[in-house]
Amino acid sequence: MVELIFALTTSVFIRSHALHTGIPLPPAALVDVFPYFLPGTASRVDAYVEELEDHYVPHLGEIRRTSIARSGMASWERAKEGTAAGRESVDKGVKNAMESIEQGTGVKWITHKK
Repeated sequence: MVELIFALTTSVFIRSHALHTGIPLPPAALVDVFPYFLPGTASRVDAYVEELEDHYVPHLGEIRRTSIARSGMASWERAKEGTAAGRESVDKGVKNAMESIEQGTGVKWITHKK
């Protein structure tokens, strides 16, 4: 849905601007939303382009696939680190809240240590 909004917004905003932005941006937006509107055709075109790439410039295709795999691994690692950091932050917040309640009221919480 974001792609559709992007394409329509680009078309509306570019109408009143100079030719150097008005000519290339709407087709670029169309290329961006192509997989959204025609996913089957887009996957076939992608497979065909990858086949041509492997035939004519195999080294470039290998570099592209490696970078895509690495970026996927990096984003997964970042997500895991963010989850761990968030968990630690929540644990610290809960512990601080419990300690402040204990100090303010004198009630002692039973805590289980790992």
